[in-house]
Amino acid sequence: MQARKQGNAQGIDVSHWNGVIDWSKVAASGISFAFIKATQNSVDKRFLENVKGAKTAGLLIGAYHYMDDSVSTVDQAKAAAQVFYKAIQVAGGAAIHYGLHGTALKCRQMLQVGHAGTSGSTAMDR
Repeated sequence: MQARKQGNAQGIDVSHWNGVIDWSKVAASGISFAFIKATQNSVDKRFLENVKGAKTAGLLIGAYHYMDDSVSTVDQAKAAAQVFYKAIQVAGGAAIHYGLHGTALKCRQMLQVGHAGTSGSTAMDR
């Protein structure tokens, strides 16, 4: 892992395990983005709260699905991907932000993978 230095983007990974997060303090500490757990067999109980708080604080956000050992068949993986997809829609959908070096294309590809039923998918939004 890179050491923290000024100029590097700094981010965090959060879920319900982190409890209630003071997103204004997170942003004030120099964090610019958060990966927020959306689903793991069901929607994370703080997902929508965390999305709203992070967006209000001006952070970039990404959502992820945590695939665990209870998902062992293709049909279960498709169902898990559908839960993730629906959670993203409820949170406002996914926006593609254009950046350097084909960023938009990479985000679009990740969204397609997430909808197809694989784990570790990310949907970027701001």
